[in-house]
Amino acid sequence: MRAAIVVLVVASSAAAHAHGMRSAYVEIGELKPGHASVHLRLVAPDPSLAIDDDDDGCTLAAQSSTSPYDRVWLLDCTGGIAGHALAVRGLGPIISDAVASVTFVDGTTRTELVREGTPTTDPAPANESALAVAREFVGLGLVHIVTGYDHLLFLLLLVLLLRDVRGVVLAETAFTLSHSLSFSATALG
Repeated sequence: MRAAIVVLVVASSAAAHAHGMRSAYVEIGELKPGHASVHLRLVAPDPSLAIDDDDDGCTLAAQSSTSPYDRVWLLDCTGGIAGHALAVRGLGPIISDAVASVTFVDGTTRTELVREGTPTTDPAPANESALAVAREFVGLGLVHIVTGYDHLLFLLLLVLLLRDVRGVVLAETAFTLSHSLSFSATALG
């Protein structure tokens, strides 16, 4: 039975596709109070994606770029960058969301997920507890698993191949931990 399942999966693998990672990365680094560099890093070239300044107290100047995957702006804000909103315009079918990360001159950081429905990020220091941040990311992870048919198929195949509750729980736990560690390592550079 296991051999038949393996043959079936291998034979149909050309028709199976996992979801892609369609996130952009926005890195805002405060160079000195009121001045920051803004990098938009893409996983796929998308000419419609851009950073806009939604605030009258700031100017955003595009810098020349030789790569369609990396764009740079200089941000100048009177009174500091905290509290001045930036928007990621053009989120949609190619790039669905963006992880916005802000590093302030004093070394504090803030990260948030920007989506098509809420494309604005406010570079202000967050007063969230580590538990609140962890809760948000666990919730996003659960939604990611439940809405991804490739994840559900993976679980189904584990159950069919292992047929042992303990084995399935151990295999899924090991996979989840390694997946989380690799994503965390990537996110932390």
